Amino acid sequence: MSVATQPPRWVSAPVALRLCFALLFLVFFPQGDQFLARTIGLPMPPTLLFFVIAAPMLAVVIGRELRLRRQGSPLLALLWRSLPAWVPFVVLALLSLAWALHPDAFWEGGPKRIFLLTYDCSIFFTVLAIATLPAIRDSWRSWLGLSYAALLVTTLWDVLQPGTFSQQMGRAAGLAQNANFSAALLVAACAGLIRPRHLRRRDWILLALTAVGVLATLSRGGAVLFGVLLVAYLASAVLALGPSMRRSAVRRLFPVVIAAGLILAAAIGAAREGIGMFERPTARARIGILTGDEDLVSGDEGRLRLLAQAWEQVVEAPLVGHGTGASYASGRGFHNMYMDVWVQFGIAGLLAYLALLAGGAFYFLRQGFLPGLLLIPVMFVWGFLQHGLLDERGLVMLYGLLVAAALPD
Repeated sequence: MSVATQPPRWVSAPVALRLCFALLFLVFFPQGDQFLARTIGLPMPPTLLFFVIAAPMLAVVIGRELRLRRQGSPLLALLWRSLPAWVPFVVLALLSLAWALHPDAFWEGGPKRIFLLTYDCSIFFTVLAIATLPAIRDSWRSWLGLSYAALLVTTLWDVLQPGTFSQQMGRAAGLAQNANFSAALLVAACAGLIRPRHLRRRDWILLALTAVGVLATLSRGGAVLFGVLLVAYLASAVLALGPSMRRSAVRRLFPVVIAAGLILAAAIGAAREGIGMFERPTARARIGILTGDEDLVSGDEGRLRLLAQAWEQVVEAPLVGHGTGASYASGRGFHNMYMDVWVQFGIAGLLAYLALLAGGAFYFLRQGFLPGLLLIPVMFVWGFLQHGLLDERGLVMLYGLLVAAALPD
């Protein structure tokens, strides 16, 4: 084909793949599909729409695998080298299917809870497979950054126009619609975007923006996760520097501390003036935690009761658990991932989830892929704050993307 007859670059296959992947991440990573379904409606269930959008990219993956079968399958090579990062996930999915036969399994309302982990596992492998395509591997940070920006901007918009996206008028949440999940997802995405061991200005800006987003959600758990990420980032960066550069790095922290103080002061001032969402009693009460006017855990007695209930169920059946979905029989879950899998699948479920975290850390450490290493401690602490962590599509997509990105070409 001559140069004159070649198709324009903007319609080339790599560009089309990138646009398709950008759409997939932009809609589903920040839970935008749920917002669209609630407001304007979707032509099909979001669970099905994900695979409809992913189908063309999966077809390209299959075609590439067939074309390269003699040289070696890139996807099989990735799966083989990343075994520790995904085998425990598959084990959890299989446990959810096998433990559906338990007499106490939660079938109320249909099989949704039974097949949830299987669905989540399929999302992980879908993103993992798509991310083996060179067009995606070369630009994955751009599309993750775009999704992060969409979540951050919509969260900040919720501050000025309460209830635009969030289901709570006094808590900003953006496209995620849930303030706690929005904060945690911002932190997780930030872990994937920053580049540790460099202490670059761009990373500090990204961390500052994430701090602003987390503060906007007024999520105590999100603040804890951000603290975990910040400590992990500083540790990885400072340990990689020489003594003289460490002193320079410490000096760089002073502007960051000052900026953090200004952000907190601005939030407290906005709360006292009743600006935007801060006119709501819920928001003012949360800001009161920062000023010392409110107790840190005054509203968490319910969570503590749920945790006590979870422990009672663990003691009743510590080895075999109570069956798939049993932790949802109360209607709320236990707000703790470790108790969640232990109650459902017994000790095997707990060990499988711990193996997932340990296997992911081992894989990312072996590959020297620090964004993944930063995500693992965030996931570890997040598990103490929320149940059903692997049911969160955004986190599963991010984990699959980082597992694929960690393997060099």
